Amino acid sequence: MPTRVLPVPHWDRRLRNPFVLNTLTGSLLAGSVVYAQAASDSSRVIRGRIDAAVAPFVTSRDFSGAVLVARNGRVLARKSYGLANVELGVANTVASRFAIGSLTKTFTAAAIGRLVERGVVRLGDRAHRYVPELADTTITIEHLLAHTAGVPDYYLMPEFAAHHADVMSLDAFARLVGGKPLTFTPGAESRYSNSGYLLLALVIERISGMSYSEFVRQQLLRPLGMAQTGDLNERGIVPALATGYDPAFPPDLLQPAALVHRSWLTGAGSLYSTVDDLRRWAEATRQQRAAPHPALPRPYGWRANQRFGSVAFLDQSGRIPLGYTSYVAVYPDSNLIVVVLSNVQADVVERLGIAFAAFVIAPDSAPVLPTPPRSVGGESQSRADADTLSAYAGRYEIAPGLTLTVSHSARGLLLAGPDGIPVPLNQVAPSQFFFRPLYVAISFSRDSTGRVTALNWGGQFTAHRAPSGS
Repeated sequence: MPTRVLPVPHWDRRLRNPFVLNTLTGSLLAGSVVYAQAASDSSRVIRGRIDAAVAPFVTSRDFSGAVLVARNGRVLARKSYGLANVELGVANTVASRFAIGSLTKTFTAAAIGRLVERGVVRLGDRAHRYVPELADTTITIEHLLAHTAGVPDYYLMPEFAAHHADVMSLDAFARLVGGKPLTFTPGAESRYSNSGYLLLALVIERISGMSYSEFVRQQLLRPLGMAQTGDLNERGIVPALATGYDPAFPPDLLQPAALVHRSWLTGAGSLYSTVDDLRRWAEATRQQRAAPHPALPRPYGWRANQRFGSVAFLDQSGRIPLGYTSYVAVYPDSNLIVVVLSNVQADVVERLGIAFAAFVIAPDSAPVLPTPPRSVGGESQSRADADTLSAYAGRYEIAPGLTLTVSHSARGLLLAGPDGIPVPLNQVAPSQFFFRPLYVAISFSRDSTGRVTALNWGGQFTAHRAPSGS
């Protein structure tokens, strides 16, 4: 469903009449002083609440970045936190650039919208027409946009686990994923797939004759004045790009992010930006200038729903194994924009962003934020011995072919998803752990003999231990 642009209030249109302006000048000037003071006081309260919400995560080193909250065209809060480079002690600023992960998908969808607007592609076109490497000929462009194509997510593929540090061109990617069995019949289900957006980036390149990054720059970034936004795959060092970090064992808490080649992210997670540029993008989305209407029937790449009772919103979050997390929300009817960017792969930015919106839209509510685990904060903790920890090592099956791998290192347990990238499990009690990248509590189950049989994922699901050697 397309976003709605707030109409110009009736009183605002009347004030364009010079006679009315002259008549009301005195009272308006007097009233504006009171309004400005009230607005200033309100902004001060909101900034204080944001600082208080962010502080525990800065201390636990689960958040380091920049935030921006704007309403009715006025910035209520714009501030940076933490370090852009831990090793050099360089602080983040509001001008720091951050990789934005899956927020890239909103740009890819809008780029497809530009092509649809020109009439060179249609949403109902078979993707096979542009990507003949796709064995299935029923997948449409709209299926890829809406995550309903059934194309398997490459993060779950063994090829990514084995080769994520290697270059992956879009052409090679199409050959890799094109012959894979679909996870469901196109259009029958909706299941998030990064692969679909890499294929859309390839469609953009093959139709336009430009690289994905150049097309996005010419058609989206330049017209909107987003000079601080670009693609990580462009040549050269990106100035002012904050260094990405993964969680680490105490007392370090942070470590350099895993080595993943940026070419694997094209169109799905390859862009970087700033809080100010993303405010421009969010505003263009709210006004339907980002993805032309009616070229796209709805804002693909964004999630659409309601919260705070019945307040409509669009949002998208991003997390990539280069050590970044991001979140942008647009509340069209409330004319509110929230941007949260971080150079730490710890999934707290979305929850912070929702809390920031509540401070403005529902100030009397008490948004629930997670509590950083004690081990992350560096407090003393109970530690199990090495034999106990090694007992947890093994493979845990979520679903057929989808496993988590727990390994034991000299400093503690590591958890790797299907992507094969191990990240520390912070120990918070002898048999309880915390996985900071996804901010979830982890525990293990044992049978009557004491043998570890399952991994419990924060009460959301149980992954049963696979037999040794399987």
